[in-house]
Amino acid sequence: MEASSRPFGSVVVPVAAFVVVVAGLKAAEALLVPIVFALFVAVLAAPVVRGLTRKRVPAVVAIPLVVSLLLVVLLLFGGLLGRSLNDFVATIPSYQSRLETLLAGAVSSLAERGVELSKETVLSAIDPGAAMGVISGALTQVASLLSDTMLVLLTVIFLLFEVAELPRKYRLAVGDPDADLSRFTDIVADVKHYIVLKTYISMGTGVVVAVALWLLGIDFPVLWGIVAFVLNYVPNVGSIVAALPPVLLATVQYGLGRAAVVAAAFVAINMLIGNLLEPKLLGARLGLSTLVVFVSLVLWGWLWGIPGMLLSVPLTMVGKLLLHHSETWRWLAQLMEPLPVGPASPDGRP
Repeated sequence: MEASSRPFGSVVVPVAAFVVVVAGLKAAEALLVPIVFALFVAVLAAPVVRGLTRKRVPAVVAIPLVVSLLLVVLLLFGGLLGRSLNDFVATIPSYQSRLETLLAGAVSSLAERGVELSKETVLSAIDPGAAMGVISGALTQVASLLSDTMLVLLTVIFLLFEVAELPRKYRLAVGDPDADLSRFTDIVADVKHYIVLKTYISMGTGVVVAVALWLLGIDFPVLWGIVAFVLNYVPNVGSIVAALPPVLLATVQYGLGRAAVVAAAFVAINMLIGNLLEPKLLGARLGLSTLVVFVSLVLWGWLWGIPGMLLSVPLTMVGKLLLHHSETWRWLAQLMEPLPVGPASPDGRP
C-alpha cells in the first residue's frame, strides 16, 4: 500500500505546489509586476555598473549615476510613448470613418459582381471602432508599466547594491567561505546574456520598423517602432501582432496595395532579424519552441494581463535556464528548446 501511494504522492504534491504558486502570483499582480520589471532593468544596468567599478568608480557613485541615466531614458521613453499614444487615440474617429467608407465601397463592389451583403452586417461583423479600441487599450496597458517609475528605480538601486554582496552572503549563510558558486554564476551569466542580447535585438527591430514605416508614409511610425520593440520579446506571435496595426492603418490611409507593401516589409524584417540574426546570436540553448512560447503567453497573460504577456517569454526563459543547470530537470529544459537545424550532438545541442 505504501509503495503504491508513492507515485500518487509524487505527482499530487508538485501539482498542488504549482497551483498554490500560481494563485499567489495572481493575487500579488499589482506588487509583483513592477518588481519583476525592476529585476530585468537591473540585469540590463548591471554590466554598466560593473564597467564603471572596474574603472575604479566607487559603487556609491556608479549606481546613482546609472540609475539617473535610467530615469532619463524611462522618462523620455514614457513621454514619447504617451504623446504618440494620445495623438493616435485622438485620430481614431477619423480612421474609423475612413475604414467604414472602405468597407462600404467593398460591399458595393461585391454587389456589382452578384455578391449581396448588407452594409450593416459587415460593419457589425468587422467593427473598426472595436479594433482600434483594442489597439489603443493594449498600448495604454503597456504605458502603465512606466507609471510605477519610482518604485521600479528604487528597487533597481537596492538590487544593484545587493548584487555585489550576494556571493559573500551566500558563503556566510552556508558556513563555507570557499563554497563553489560556479552553478549560480553560470545561471546569472546566462540570464544576463539572454536579456541583454534580446533587448539589443528588440531595439534594432524597433528602429528598423520605425524607419521603414516612415519611408512608406504610415502615420505614427515611432509609435509602431516602440510597439515592435516591446513585442519582439515575444517571438513568433509578437511580430505578427506588431504588424497588424500598421497594416490596418496602411489600408485606411492608402488602400490594399500599400498595406501589402507594409506586410511584406514586416515579413522581411522578421525573416532577417527573427529567423537569421537572433538564432545566430542567441543559439538554440537560449531559444524556446513555438508551443512553449504560446503556452507561456497564455499562462502569464491570464495571470498579469498585457504586462504578463510581455514578460512571459523572458520569465519562461529564466525558468528554463534554471532547469538547464539542474542535473535532475535538464531533460525538461531540452524539451522546451526548438529542434536544432543541423545534426545534434549527444547532449542534444546543435
